[in-house]
Formats: sequence, C-alpha cells, structure tokens
Amino acid sequence: ESYDTSIFYFTLFVPLVFSVYFYLNGKQKIALNLLIYPLVMEALFGFVLYENSLITCLYYQFFPCLIFLFSKDFKNDLKWLVPLFYFFASWIKLDSGWLLGKIFATPLGLPLFPNFLMLPAMWLLFFMELTAFALLSKSQKIHKFYLYFFFSLHFYAFILTGYHFQIMALPLVYFTFRDGNKVHKPSPLFFVLAVYLVVVNLLPHITDSNFKSTGQGDALVFDMVDAHRHVISLITIVEKNGSSRTVRKRSLAFEKQVPYKFWMQHKKLCTEDVKRIGWTFEQAMNHGPMKKIVDVEDLCTLKFDPFFKNDWIKAEGF
Repeated sequence: ESYDTSIFYFTLFVPLVFSVYFYLNGKQKIALNLLIYPLVMEALFGFVLYENSLITCLYYQFFPCLIFLFSKDFKNDLKWLVPLFYFFASWIKLDSGWLLGKIFATPLGLPLFPNFLMLPAMWLLFFMELTAFALLSKSQKIHKFYLYFFFSLHFYAFILTGYHFQIMALPLVYFTFRDGNKVHKPSPLFFVLAVYLVVVNLLPHITDSNFKSTGQGDALVFDMVDAHRHVISLITIVEKNGSSRTVRKRSLAFEKQVPYKFWMQHKKLCTEDVKRIGWTFEQAMNHGPMKKIVDVEDLCTLKFDPFFKNDWIKAEGF
C-alpha cells in the first residue's frame, strides 16, 4: 500500500482550485492555463488507458473543454458540437435491436410507456437524434421543440442509465443554448473533432460487423443504450498447489457488457500463486439465444487489441 493514488489526485485537485481562484480574480489566462494539465491527464487515462464504459462521458467532458480552451469562438463551436453528439448517438441505434424494439421486448417494456407506444417512441428518438442539427434552425419553434425534447430525454434517461451521464449532458445543452442558437461557420478545431468522430465511429463497422457483442474495434465509439445484454462469465482458477475454485459472474443490463471488461477484471487474479485461469464468456443479445463467444484455457496469457479483431473472441460462438 502507498499514497501514490492520493498524491496523484492531489496534483489534479490543486490546479483546479487555483484555476477557480485566478478566474474569480480576473486573471483568466492563468486560470485557463492551469486547466491544461488536468485535461492532458484526462486524455491519457480516458483515451490511452482505455476504459470503454466511460468513453461517451469522456467526450462530453473532454471535447467541450478542448473547445473552451483552444477555440477563439468557443460559444459558436459548442453550438455545433452538441447536435454533432446527438447525431452520433443515432448511429449506434442503426440496427434491429433498436429499430424493431427488441431491446425492450420484455414484460417490463419501456419505462412509463405503454407497449403500443414503445416502438413509436424509439423511432421518434432515433429521428430526433439523426436530425439534431435542427437545433440550429432559424425557426425558433423548431429550435425550441428540439431543445425541449432533448431536455426531456435526459431527465427521462435517469430511469434507464442513472445520473452520471445526464448531469454532464444537461448543463452542456443548457449553457450552450441559453443565449440563443445563432451560429456561423465553425472553427478548424471543430472540423478536426468532427472528422475524428466520423473515423472512430466508422472503424468498428469495418473491423467487426458483430462489434456490439464482441466489443472489437469500438474502443472509441459512442457508447449509448444500443442493446440489452445477458452475460455469464465463468472462470476456473487453478492454483500452483493443485487446488482450484470457480467464480461465476452474471450481468443483465443495458450497459455494454463485452469480453474486454470482464477480462480486465479477471486478469487481476493472475498472481504468482496461480497456474492458470480458464474462462468462458456467454452472451445473449436482445433476449436472443445464449452464445459462448469466449472459451480459453488461460486468460492470463491473452492480449486484447481494442481496435481490431482478437482471435480468442468468436462472435458466431463455439
């Protein structure tokens, strides 16, 4: 044990505190410069030390911060960025799970919606996200309709996804459009970010057509509610002294439950006392049949490529 983690977080906390102090005292340039170090650390731990389950939250934090710090017209760029986020959220819904309502095909259905309204509600959300640039419409009626719709969406989403993402998205949308929606041509920085999002969201479609179940190639893709997953991960830990034990984990959720996340959890058990850890991973997508997509003798020897296919993950099942 050590204080390394506490010291690291302290080095992040101090510049944030002083940034607020200098900003309140009218020294905005110093305040903004102090934010660069925490921003770099966020990029390092979010994009390099890959944690897929937080990637969309990271985009909603990191990209607005980049624009705020480095764009000469950050208010204008943010007004382009918000509908761009919604647009890419629609990409992940381009499959039968969403468009045919398979995700919520259970007795519980879609919370607060009767069954006969479930599919129209899902289609409406897909359409609104796909056409989110209507937030920039010159018609204030259209703009306000989209704005109020997305506000309502984020409040409703507390039921499905919890508060973490919503408390970042709501303030971003509110403060971006509180002074209206008039825009002009965005800055080069916005175009760079837009091209980046296009590339990373197209990559998994090229790498693995089954990326939603395997998690291959989607390291940096927008991560929204795209499927209902039933997962069973079973490991058999064989000690060097000959003893063994079995650990079974089960997950039933809308969150992305892919082999990588479980492999990272299980790999922590690969200690000097362990000879090998056998692992099977079964998954059912949108209430379909259960498929075994991982079956290995020793997960401790595995390596994972977050951007391309991995031989030990079989989307078609064993």
